[in-house]
Amino acid sequence: MKKKLFRIWLLAIVVSWLLCFVVQFLLCEYFNNEFNWLERILNSAILSFLASFAVIINVINVFPRANYLERDDVAKPPFIDVCSSEVNTLQVLDFNRLKTKIGDKWVITFSDEDENVLKFREKMGLFKKWGAAAWMKYNSETNKIYLECFTMTGHRHELARKMEKEVLKCLKDL
Repeated sequence: MKKKLFRIWLLAIVVSWLLCFVVQFLLCEYFNNEFNWLERILNSAILSFLASFAVIINVINVFPRANYLERDDVAKPPFIDVCSSEVNTLQVLDFNRLKTKIGDKWVITFSDEDENVLKFREKMGLFKKWGAAAWMKYNSETNKIYLECFTMTGHRHELARKMEKEVLKCLKDL
């Protein structure tokens, strides 16, 4: 996931550099100014690094949550901004079936079949929101599913609530 975050940041730099360069070129042509290639390339590079700095700030917030999702830790998320739910199931669930159902809709980042724990997140990209992620534990003795949803950036809690509702709807279909 760190590689993906780095690729997103790198893509942001390249796209913003090209956009700055093209805008400067078009403005020079429109106002009939002389186009100094070296100066425009350097100006575009500086502006693109400044523009990508906003992306870096979001990526810095995402790293601790991304690390948690990929760790082999079965504990609940240590973040304070989580949406928690407990679901009582009427029958004993097959954990592999639960895992397959969750894997169809979200990206599973960690699974422990001994503890019946899943960590998963929404798909993310450059032009999408960072999204939300979840930790789920199935207790086969009490037939309870514990769910904790959180956003990847630490704000926009409506994304976590939305994911929580989607996961609960998915669990009802089991």
